[in-house]
Amino acid sequence: MIDTVLAVSAALGACVGLILGLTGAGGAIMAVPLLVFGLHLEVSQAAPIALLAVGLSAALGAVLGLRKGQVRYRAAGFMAATGILVSPLGLWAARRLPNAPLAIIFAGVLGMVAWRMWNQGAKPAAAAQAAPRTPPCQLNA
Repeated sequence: MIDTVLAVSAALGACVGLILGLTGAGGAIMAVPLLVFGLHLEVSQAAPIALLAVGLSAALGAVLGLRKGQVRYRAAGFMAATGILVSPLGLWAARRLPNAPLAIIFAGVLGMVAWRMWNQGAKPAAAAQAAPRTPPCQLNA
């Protein structure tokens, strides 16, 4: 039993790590559903595990980005501070709400993200080529 849980956990971690490595952020939104359906955890149990796993993975990515000089410190600091302040509130609420509403809320957020990504990917190629090419993040030495 413990071997199965470890094997499933390792497989889920590999999926999240691969998605994080390929997209830079997709693993974060996939970690909770993978834990809920893969390890049969409740959302309130999966959220802290996902936060820690994704946080450690993101920290490694940030270190690699720092070495290349690709990190916007102000943006990263602002996002980190906001996340640090709001995460305890979310975890507090998750412990007090039943699993079904949490799952529905999370599914709604996941659906919204999927819809936005679909719309961005579905733009006509001509419109994408006509638009001025600006990098998503401008570096300033």
